[in-house]
Amino acid sequence: MSSTDTDIRIRVGFFHHFKTKKLKKIAGAQGVLCLQMLWAWAADNRPNGNLEGMGPDDIELTAEWDGPDGALFAAFV
Repeated sequence: MSSTDTDIRIRVGFFHHFKTKKLKKIAGAQGVLCLQMLWAWAADNRPNGNLEGMGPDDIELTAEWDGPDGALFAAFV
């Protein structure tokens, strides 16, 4: 682990937020899980949240997306 972060916190309303619902509609439940996986990775590797230098492929690989290339990134944007 490269930082002192050992957890991430998700608000109890996360799953009912319109952005989460929209992500789920576009990318399915896997898209929501991948977002959380990206957050966990960022907490360990980019604790300031800056993903600068990462392209769409990098982000999808980091989030462990196995759907169509570019689809998760497009849903995030």
